[in-house]
Amino acid sequence: ASIALAEGLVTNGEVTYRKQDGGHRLALSAFVSDRTGKALSATDWEGLADERYMMEQDKLGPREQVDVQHLLISSEDRSFSQLMSLTLEVQEKINAGEDFTSLVREYSDDPSAERNEGGLGFINPGQTHPEFEEMAFSLTEPGQISEPVLTTYGVHFIRFNQRRSRDAIPQDVVQQRLIRASKKERESALKGEVLAPFRGEAWPGVADIDEAV
Repeated sequence: ASIALAEGLVTNGEVTYRKQDGGHRLALSAFVSDRTGKALSATDWEGLADERYMMEQDKLGPREQVDVQHLLISSEDRSFSQLMSLTLEVQEKINAGEDFTSLVREYSDDPSAERNEGGLGFINPGQTHPEFEEMAFSLTEPGQISEPVLTTYGVHFIRFNQRRSRDAIPQDVVQQRLIRASKKERESALKGEVLAPFRGEAWPGVADIDEAV
């Protein structure tokens, strides 16, 4: 610091401010950790895990799954007319009875298609785009191919393979994961609550600690 001062790279005022600033950061960080730690220690984690288990019933409760394969015509870097033209081209080949897997290899823009030929395996409700999910779960006959489905990714053709029912995953099997997820969310929320009264202060350290939450 003395060399920087001697060469005029910083002023005495800047050095003093930095020293005070570092002290403020350390103090506020310690304050946040203390208040957050006390609140976390008083939290009923089992109760929060119970709530989370009920909220995640679409993934953890009894559910139907469908096994599907899809072909994606991406809307990225294509005009609407180009997208529709390619969609009609694929639709005509499907109507003509061409092999769906071959069409996936030829036309699909899904990066994973080269590896899995469009196969998504069994999907759960809530796992895919709403329009995609609605169509996938509406199909009933093995080998049935959907009408074109438009999503934010582009146009999809979906081939239905099979459907199955799955039993609920017992809560004790996922309890520790539910508790870890609840702790992470609760800690982040608590830090935000503790920092809230200080956010109006014109001190950048608050923003720094905020970002670390």
